Amino acid sequence: MDLEGFIGGSCPSQSKNANLQRTINLVPTITGTPDARGKVPMMMVGAPGLELWLALGSLPIRGMHVIDDTLYAVVGQEVYKILNNLTKSTIGQLETNNGRVWMEHNNNSELGIVDGKKLYVYNTGTAVFAQPNPQPVGAPTSLAFIDQYFVVSLSESMFFAISDVNDAMTWDPTQIAAAEATPDKLRVVWNLHRQLYLLGAQTTEVWFDAGTVPFPFESTSGVIDWGVVAPDSVAQAADTLVWFGVHKDGGLGGRVVAASGLQATPISTPGLEARWRTYPTVVDAFAFTYQFDGNDCYALTFPSGNETFVYDFSTQAWHERSSYPQDAWIASHTVKFVSKQLVGDRVTGNLYSMSPEHTMENSLPIVGRRISPHTWNERKRFTVHAIEVEFESGVLASGLEPLAKLRWSKDGGHNWSGWVETSLGKTGERLRRAIWRRIGLARDIVFELEIANDNKVAILGASAEMSAGDS
Repeated sequence: MDLEGFIGGSCPSQSKNANLQRTINLVPTITGTPDARGKVPMMMVGAPGLELWLALGSLPIRGMHVIDDTLYAVVGQEVYKILNNLTKSTIGQLETNNGRVWMEHNNNSELGIVDGKKLYVYNTGTAVFAQPNPQPVGAPTSLAFIDQYFVVSLSESMFFAISDVNDAMTWDPTQIAAAEATPDKLRVVWNLHRQLYLLGAQTTEVWFDAGTVPFPFESTSGVIDWGVVAPDSVAQAADTLVWFGVHKDGGLGGRVVAASGLQATPISTPGLEARWRTYPTVVDAFAFTYQFDGNDCYALTFPSGNETFVYDFSTQAWHERSSYPQDAWIASHTVKFVSKQLVGDRVTGNLYSMSPEHTMENSLPIVGRRISPHTWNERKRFTVHAIEVEFESGVLASGLEPLAKLRWSKDGGHNWSGWVETSLGKTGERLRRAIWRRIGLARDIVFELEIANDNKVAILGASAEMSAGDS
């Protein structure tokens, strides 16, 4: 019999006995279309790996931004300019040396950088790195660019400020406005399709460029009843703005919401939200978006919880990313640069190329894990004679023979058997089957699969040979 639901995402419930499904470093993927059906509707493939592209020191990558054929990156206090031939040069220094930064550019050769304390501007034409004088009124905490204006949120206030038109160096102190539909503090400004989203602690307002004088922006009179808990969790996936937020009416912990226009919809699950509530704090969560095989993905990391969760908009399923041995994903930012998807390291100054063709993560293994749904028969006993997991076998990319490990739990995931290994076949052994036998008697059973090899991973499903008992 097929093990229904073996292919799936991370959707644990508040109780292991109900559901403890997890998918780590494996990506549930749709195999076909309504007109071109695959052998199975979904499979799991290995998560894209990371290959070192350029090292920028020992401090974390704080921000990345691309202008034409030039990459700009902030590492510690240093701001780097990087060309595709790996030539790098320092163009300026920030006054801070930690925390994520916001970066945007205009069509007047100006790159703006906000570090939570100050605004910095690099002129790509004159190669001058400077601070506006005067600075925006109040410490800038986020940065957006819309309709030729730079926009910053101002620390511990409801206010945001705008620059002069196409001039990041000039900030008129009278050119400020308040997001005051509700009395909460403004935390993030974001441009989504020429609409200015003002994300506060409890609600989000949407403004637009009305061309009015003296202040050009006006409210649409629309308010989204979701605020942002972690300012660095705001990211854009295609036409959607996503963040880790909280409803204005309160609630326990936070939820991930996706907004387009004035509509916001939670996309996280109760089980994941319960897990996030166990962390010491969630305010430090950060996120970025990327594409994997054409699918838009939102990657959310909780440094205090040491875990990373990824939402795939194509499958509407969550999976997890982990860096070896058992840690949150090392990725902190991503940009498309020339023909590469570059990823910044949250621990060091490394820049990586991310691709499904990379089967390792900076020379370390990517450990894929899948915890299956429960299998039970109305609490009656049954015997599991064998379980088979269908892999694409006979694919050997390294000198190590691919191995898969399986273990099982018969008490709802509280205690587990030892790991049992099997081979996935050497090069060309396409008919090699991954089978585990003599698993034994159970009333309820959960399986955990693990694979960690420098090889292509594709899992199509699982089946089991079972016989029912009488009680």
